[in-house]
Amino acid sequence: MTYEHPEVSREPAERRERTSDMMDQMRDHAVAQAETVKRDNTVPEQDVSTVSRDWDKLNNFEKIALLLATILGGGQDVPQELQGFFLEVEDGSDAEGNVFDKKEAKKAAREYLRDSPEVQGSKLRQKVVKKALRIVGKSNINWPPQTKGGVLGCAYVASLILVDAGVFKSPSCSITEVVARLQSRECGWRKHYGPPKPGDVAVWERTKRKQADGMVALGHGHIGIVTGNNLAVSNSSGKRMPRQHSLNYMESKDPIKDRKVEYYLSPSEGV
Repeated sequence: MTYEHPEVSREPAERRERTSDMMDQMRDHAVAQAETVKRDNTVPEQDVSTVSRDWDKLNNFEKIALLLATILGGGQDVPQELQGFFLEVEDGSDAEGNVFDKKEAKKAAREYLRDSPEVQGSKLRQKVVKKALRIVGKSNINWPPQTKGGVLGCAYVASLILVDAGVFKSPSCSITEVVARLQSRECGWRKHYGPPKPGDVAVWERTKRKQADGMVALGHGHIGIVTGNNLAVSNSSGKRMPRQHSLNYMESKDPIKDRKVEYYLSPSEGV
């Protein structure tokens, strides 16, 4: 479907009316493509058709933003050429919390590795944790374009660790793909809701943003590696490098800012 740009009018009222007509056209097109959007993005099903609700309450700027969010999968799959226009993307991984420097990170995890029987019995878990600690503070990562210089680098960092540990053959920039690979028959990792063990992969809830219509829009997810008792290594979107922090470092009393670990993925027992 193509959209014809109306001639620029000197009358603000006429300009607004023409813009509104264009927004309605785009809205109808987005709703018509709901099945495609639902199939291709990772936004929960109840949020796919957000664009069709409370439309009249939004101004034109909000309509444009909402349409883009719906069509492009809530910001999860924004094409590189549109990233700067749509939003300055961050995965929200720079919330205040217990963040450890490299020396503290290694000491804490080393002690937990030594004292944790479930890790002592698993060479793979030990390997994943050691590889995760090795990448903490690494500032010279060769970021693929999809990560926007490390701003969206959490999946890439987690998958690099899994490559180094021999779990993956190649890294990925997509949380969805990392999770799918781990749960594939080849890897055989299982999803669970805790308690986590070192060597598990942690997947946090998505960022949340309150819209003009009062609904909550979901944005980017976050992923990392559990390295100890309430410890994890993940990429920092602000620092553009991996760091170790507490598992609950993004929890908040503010429901919009609050991001808990949604679930974990564990390797098969005995490996």
